[in-house]
Amino acid sequence: MGPQAVLDFDFYRRIWLDPLFKTFPYLAIHQAVYEEVIVKPNLSRYIDNKIQQQALLLLKDEELTEEEEFIRRSVEQKIAAPTNYEPELDNKDDRGEVKSLAYIHVKELIYFCSNDSNALRLVEHADKLETNLDSLITLRLYEIIYYLVTLRMASPKTMRSLYKFHYLATRHEKSTNPNWQEFKEGMDTLYAHAIQKSTGKPTPLL
Repeated sequence: MGPQAVLDFDFYRRIWLDPLFKTFPYLAIHQAVYEEVIVKPNLSRYIDNKIQQQALLLLKDEELTEEEEFIRRSVEQKIAAPTNYEPELDNKDDRGEVKSLAYIHVKELIYFCSNDSNALRLVEHADKLETNLDSLITLRLYEIIYYLVTLRMASPKTMRSLYKFHYLATRHEKSTNPNWQEFKEGMDTLYAHAIQKSTGKPTPLL
């Protein structure tokens, strides 16, 4: 598969979206990101259905209080500074990421999940970039893939396909990212070590 390859929506829904919502019953999406994805009819219908079922919360800036909106505008300027988004112009570049993170900051939410390296660096390099996002915890796509396999909420076969699609689609990715087996073994070791460190007890690998 080349970098421009796309997955059939029904296949993508079955192997990724359905297990994701089954595992995490309360997810949220900001209005700005919602506006970016509803251009795809199948995905739009799926998301709208999840919103109606209250399995997906739609976060809107217009629902913020005056005080919250003041804080949001202030922090948005700082978050936008190292990006291509200009709040005064309200251009599309990096708009969804910046507005999502500004909202998250105001509401003091804990987790931010993205597969966009530019969005993740705004959090992971918050001190250097002065984005005021120091307390936010990032979750990467590969961590969710590993989590779904570990909980047996998705089959290793389908998650392997998804991992390869996102991380091994190009020659460069194949040379820089671990293959599926290496990835799985590395994550097993990493999380077993983290659990042992927090509990003081050795933990068998899953």
